[in-house]
Amino acid sequence: GEVTKHNYHEADLYELVKSSHFDGFIYDRNFIYNDEIVRKLDRLLKQTQKPVMLLDGVEHPYFENTISHDPEAFERLIEHMITIHGHRKIYCLTGIKGIPQAEERLQAYFNVMKRHKLYYDETYYSYGDFWRDAPVMYAQRIIKGELSKPDAIVCANDIMADTLIDTLQKNGLRVPEQIAVTGFD
Repeated sequence: GEVTKHNYHEADLYELVKSSHFDGFIYDRNFIYNDEIVRKLDRLLKQTQKPVMLLDGVEHPYFENTISHDPEAFERLIEHMITIHGHRKIYCLTGIKGIPQAEERLQAYFNVMKRHKLYYDETYYSYGDFWRDAPVMYAQRIIKGELSKPDAIVCANDIMADTLIDTLQKNGLRVPEQIAVTGFD
């Protein structure tokens, strides 16, 4: 999204990492959407010479990295929607294209749909943002009839699910009676 003066001043808070009160840092850089701010924070963290653990990141020249691997759990969630709740027309709203968790969860969706011989095509799944903008736009596509109404939507995280539910309900759709929505993570 657009970066405002407020965002840059907010980023000044990162200067606090220089404080001697910190022993190390857990760093989730996937949710900082401005490359300039990411570079600034990377530089500040490196300067501290303290341990830094990236969460769900890609290889980094200075910091350790941990990546969650949870496609089996996401598959169980989709299985539950099919076997316990009887949903057949299931959509998937995954995360940011290219991020391992988004791609793994989308692949898990494909695996379960194929295993149950359920139909899906490119209109049944969409990349999101692991945040609030994408689910609002996704809900609007359903509300406006650009996408046909599914039985259920599985979201790759809880924030997107919560926002999707809220948007659908504010527009007169009953969740879960008309569309079941699940979160994850």
